[in-house]
Amino acid sequence: MELKLSSPQGCIGDFTYNFLWQHRGAELNPDDVIPSQVGTSCSYEDVVEALKKGEEVHIKGDAGKRRRCM
Repeated sequence: MELKLSSPQGCIGDFTYNFLWQHRGAELNPDDVIPSQVGTSCSYEDVVEALKKGEEVHIKGDAGKRRRCM
């Protein structure tokens, strides 16, 4: 999987989806498409599932940092 980002995005590959169990999807929905992708439309869940399967995920651009995602 390869993602090219036009602007910084946080929480890519965050398997907790920013503590989904706590905010019940109000802050970050796993089905949401990761913003600022160029040429792809992968969701947060797509990236996490690829990582769980041991697939390579290449991110070109600024992947941001682990922070409050919304």
